[in-house]
Amino acid sequence: MIMDTKVLEKIGLTRNQSEVYLALLKLGSATAQQIIKESGMHRSRVYDSLEKLQQLGLVSSVVKDYKRYFQAAKPEKLFEYVDEKKEAISEII
Repeated sequence: MIMDTKVLEKIGLTRNQSEVYLALLKLGSATAQQIIKESGMHRSRVYDSLEKLQQLGLVSSVVKDYKRYFQAAKPEKLFEYVDEKKEAISEII
């Protein structure tokens, strides 16, 4: 399953967050340095995106051998993310 950043942007992720998420889907478990290399993005943008994606529950991390490894949540988790946004809108209405 290949995803485009535009699809992720439509559900509310920024372009940078989309790029990082897709890079992680491709890499599996990866260090920030590997994500930077894969995405071609600047270090600070990758770290900012990783932090936000973790807050959204779309990325998790573990420390192995004194290094932090990041992993994207399964794409099905995106449905939960969209459902949470729907619920927030329902509360407003």
